[in-house]
Amino acid sequence: KVGFLICFDLLFEDLRDAYANLKPDMLIFSARYHGGIMQSTWAYTTRSWFVSSVEDPPRLPSEVYDPLGHRVASTNNYQESVVATINLDADLVHLDMNWEKLDSLKQKYGRQVSIFDPGYIGAVLVSSNSDKVSVQEMLKEFGIKDWDDYYSRSVKYRNEHLKK
Repeated sequence: KVGFLICFDLLFEDLRDAYANLKPDMLIFSARYHGGIMQSTWAYTTRSWFVSSVEDPPRLPSEVYDPLGHRVASTNNYQESVVATINLDADLVHLDMNWEKLDSLKQKYGRQVSIFDPGYIGAVLVSSNSDKVSVQEMLKEFGIKDWDDYYSRSVKYRNEHLKK
């Protein structure tokens, strides 16, 4: 699934929430406005790849962010176009209760799985590099809940304990 945004759309939280509910694989953003931190916020909040095309290079870079909100590619003063390889067979996983499971996953699948940890946010991007096993099948095999499941469980726990 692909979603599209233009310019000022980046500031509408209700639009970002609507896209998050739709679970797009990728969002394409075209604008004269860069948006700064909002690009990575959109990527992380919607759990999707975020590809921006911003007018006025190199002053305002066009960039690609992964679902963790980590910038993976950008234009610069030498390159006015950006190219990145995007693996859509990926999912975010919280590290809590998953460290050992992720180690076992990597041990079994080796190069057929990538686990990217940008640090500081407690989540990793798990990507299947296999033609035979999807990332969802890998996560299920090791009992690894994705970030959304982890968050839902945390919200439920918090709400139950706030009532006390």
